[in-house]
Amino acid sequence: WNTATVYRTVQVYISSSVMDQYSLENSQSLLFDVSTLLHEFSLKTKCTEVKKITPEMFVKPANTKDVLSAWLVESVKQLKLCYDALKTSTGKIDQLKEEVLTLQKIELENQRKQFREVQSETVGKIQTTLKTELKSYSDAVASSFST
Repeated sequence: WNTATVYRTVQVYISSSVMDQYSLENSQSLLFDVSTLLHEFSLKTKCTEVKKITPEMFVKPANTKDVLSAWLVESVKQLKLCYDALKTSTGKIDQLKEEVLTLQKIELENQRKQFREVQSETVGKIQTTLKTELKSYSDAVASSFST
């Protein structure tokens, strides 16, 4: 493996349709693959925290160019899969946000409609009650004057 071969391999892999295999449905598989890759890296470099990676960790007799090239190719593959999964999930999140907003608008309109109906019903009952009471009062006043 030389640098040009690794570069061409990475480019071919990134542009291939194999990357379409990951989606939200199989993100657990993606997480497992990335976890396995990080674990293998940890074993080879004896580094347990990614933020503590240094170039010197790669300059060991066991880490030949072939080993590092293979690891680099696999890392790029996993990075692309993570990118695709993130892109898919971001689109899905945006879609779900839109659906939630639509449902909230529908719910708000239903609440407004229900409020108007209750308000109209209440006003109607108040008007009926007032008419009945005023008629009763008017009848009582009229009968007290007629006697």
